[in-house]
Amino acid sequence: MALDQFIFLAQGPGAELAFKLLVGLVFGGICAAIASGRGRSAVGWFFLGLFLNCIALIILLVIPDLKSEAEKTDRLRRDNKRLKERIAKDRQVADQRHENIGKRLDVHDKGLGIDTSSSESASGLLTAGEPTDEGDPQEESDQWYYRQDHGASRSFGPVTFEKLKRLWQKHQIDIFTKVRMGESGEWMKIRDIAGFEELLND
Repeated sequence: MALDQFIFLAQGPGAELAFKLLVGLVFGGICAAIASGRGRSAVGWFFLGLFLNCIALIILLVIPDLKSEAEKTDRLRRDNKRLKERIAKDRQVADQRHENIGKRLDVHDKGLGIDTSSSESASGLLTAGEPTDEGDPQEESDQWYYRQDHGASRSFGPVTFEKLKRLWQKHQIDIFTKVRMGESGEWMKIRDIAGFEELLND
């Protein structure tokens, strides 16, 4: 008797509705769990999974992961801020070094009775000529490398930030040029480094 009642209920008019509701709840729970881990509304995606079932699940898996994108953006923002602060510090060091060099050259010129200020090569400063793989000895904090990813990728450096500025002013490097600070720095395009173009244009 009990078996006959179960068969009747399973074949009754509400059986199909109950089955659809069960499937919807399963997909709603799956969508809610996945959405929570991808930075999206678990409640909203639960109801989408409830009504759309597998369609909602497919859409959820195809659209971007907001949590991952937010982490990537935050990491890039921190890297840009740290790089900008380091560039500003290195610029201060370079300016101080050039000022000291200028003072020593003035004393030297006065002692010899000559004027070498019109010849940058005579003062021993770097010129923005053809780039080479060998740079003058510098402190590691003022060592820059750059490369153009056109055809064969070849890196140049180390050079000072001041020479990097001269290369920029002579249009030997542009916003698509990749640069890095030191031998262990990360290669980044100039256009992707916040505030870097402004520093080069100063």
